[in-house]
Amino acid sequence: MFTAFAALFSGGFVYLTYRTEQIVMHHAIKSIGLGETVHSWRQSVTFVPSDWIVYCLPNALWSLAYILVTDTILTKHTDNERLIAASIIPAIGVVSEFLQKANVLPGTFDLFDILAYSIPYVIYLLIIKTVRK
Repeated sequence: MFTAFAALFSGGFVYLTYRTEQIVMHHAIKSIGLGETVHSWRQSVTFVPSDWIVYCLPNALWSLAYILVTDTILTKHTDNERLIAASIIPAIGVVSEFLQKANVLPGTFDLFDILAYSIPYVIYLLIIKTVRK
């Protein structure tokens, strides 16, 4: 469970540090009174990561966090039930990318985002189907 929280926190950290302040997460931070703190912290950061880290890594980390939490909660369920449950957030992420491409959802379609949502699930699938057998 620690790994799931670390992935969730790390994805949020990247998002809050490097993404535009117009995103929903920043509005939530402002609503709980931490807007100025986060803004000051953003101003003090000097490291400039690659675009992949800023735009794709949070998606991979959040997908991973969801998969790990789902796996922990469904420990006593069958492998297929766990795989289906673990696929929900990665699938929503992938579908949302295609909806962005079709201009149904706001945002920019990115093949790397699809990979970021999918890779943690593919690794989980391989572990379930090979290592756990």
